[in-house]
Amino acid sequence: MLPASFPLGPTHAWYHVFREVGKDVAEMAVFLAVFFGHPSLRTRGTWWLILVLMLGYYAPFWIGQPFVPALSAPNAIANVIHIVMAALAFAALFVGRSAFVFAVEKLS
Repeated sequence: MLPASFPLGPTHAWYHVFREVGKDVAEMAVFLAVFFGHPSLRTRGTWWLILVLMLGYYAPFWIGQPFVPALSAPNAIANVIHIVMAALAFAALFVGRSAFVFAVEKLS
């Protein structure tokens, strides 16, 4: 909720939406490029970088729930959907870990 006394509230909120969309598109592009790009992109280091990016991307989906309810999903169904989205992405990263760990050895 924006304070009524803040005259730029609506435009400022849209500014944050625009930033969020740009960040989300960039992160997904990096995830897809690393997962489906040339094997030389998949190294131990990039695995850890992707893990950090995924934590930053998916944690806000549910992290507000125990601490700040106003920042949590609007209902239980949305909460479950967010958790499933994150779980599948993290499962893919962990299942594909060997492709990152051993990719350099396979290339040399």
